[in-house]
Amino acid sequence: MKFSIFDAKLPFTQTVKGQSSNSFQFARFQVDSNSAVDFSCFPGFSDFDLEQTCFEFKQALEDSSFRPTSLSSLSNIKHPNPHVEFGLFQFLLNQLQLEERETPRISRLIKKSDELVAIANEGHHTSIKIKINANFNDFSNMIVQLKAALKLSAKLSYRLDANQRLTPELLNKYYKLLEENDLTAQLDYFEEPLAGYAQYKKLEAQIPIAIEESLDHFLADQSDFSPKAIVYKPSQQGLSRLSQIKKQKIVISSCFDPSSAFRATSFIAQDFPENQHGLSARTSDQDINFIRDLNLD
Repeated sequence: MKFSIFDAKLPFTQTVKGQSSNSFQFARFQVDSNSAVDFSCFPGFSDFDLEQTCFEFKQALEDSSFRPTSLSSLSNIKHPNPHVEFGLFQFLLNQLQLEERETPRISRLIKKSDELVAIANEGHHTSIKIKINANFNDFSNMIVQLKAALKLSAKLSYRLDANQRLTPELLNKYYKLLEENDLTAQLDYFEEPLAGYAQYKKLEAQIPIAIEESLDHFLADQSDFSPKAIVYKPSQQGLSRLSQIKKQKIVISSCFDPSSAFRATSFIAQDFPENQHGLSARTSDQDINFIRDLNLD
């Protein structure tokens, strides 16, 4: 079995759990001339080794107890490596040759606040996701742009993604500023704003939180803390853990997924049609460079 290893450029520097990346590597198994399976162990989201993942995927395909034959049988498959689970799902989609589903509802990603008014003017989106940092002046300036955008579109809601850059004190301060400007009604949530999971229990109760990087801590937690949403990356977290999320809204998110992986992520998002999903981060074939082949015969 042969895998091709590629390097993919990111459109911007991505920081996850303190690890900053401008590119990442992924492996592709070409099933046939029309279909493939993509794996990426993205820095910060995954501690798994890419070559080991390829080897474990090969083993799983050769083991009939792991190899799925239908979408319903896939839900019973639990592999220690979440990337293998996601690879098996891609393989199954290719084998079943299922028809394309309707495009999921997507929350538009905005990296600079000065884009807000222009996006609102377009009128194509009902949800926007804004990257924020720990600079209070930047946040105050974003508030000005956000108020102008929301005046242009009454149906628009927004999410604030801090990538674990805030302290509980600063997050409380940010939320108070939103309250003072009458902007909390349209706020979906702050996405993973704090670096330590235990810190979420120090927040004022009304602040809506979405968990992403700290999903494992949440699933193991027995406290009363209940986030509003779970931002879930199938390409990094597999599929089996989805069944452990009982009460929270599930927002499916891509992780700069290459073409085959992105198709599978989008397919999963359609299981939650009531939600706006985070599918802006994808990698096109124009942004990848072949490195080498990995033969596991």
